[in-house]
Amino acid sequence: NPDFVRGNEILKWIKLNEALLGNDYKNYKEYAILDDKTFFLYSQKDHLFLINPQTGLTQENGKEIIDFLSP
Repeated sequence: NPDFVRGNEILKWIKLNEALLGNDYKNYKEYAILDDKTFFLYSQKDHLFLINPQTGLTQENGKEIIDFLSP
């Protein structure tokens, strides 16, 4: 399904960079997706932060993303 191209591209990058990430791709959870569309894989839904294309990245978005990525 062409709607999931972005999600597949992200998954492919994670798989190709397992050594860099230091984790098996199935267990890698420390990433955020910033986009204005929701065309991603279901397994990526918790990592998706929708950005309003009219306003762009806001301080509120930034805080949410930092909080999400902080242990």
